[in-house]
Amino acid sequence: MKVESEGRHTMTEKKLYTCDICKTDYASKEKAIQCEKNHKLLETATIVGVYKSMNAIKEGVPTKIKVKFKGMDEFIEYGR
Repeated sequence: MKVESEGRHTMTEKKLYTCDICKTDYASKEKAIQCEKNHKLLETATIVGVYKSMNAIKEGVPTKIKVKFKGMDEFIEYGR
């Protein structure tokens, strides 16, 4: 839609839909909804930490985290 600004120039008005999880903009509402449904949310995940001794990691944080999302059979492993 063209909109006049102070009678001199025109600009194009755009309507975008944004995925509330990753903040990506889409021209279609359906694509934004599809994007939101595609994300595997941590609220529905099982998270397991893999730790080393305090001599190896003084901060006590895990060296790896394994995540299993709802509806998945296998864990996905993330490392430092």
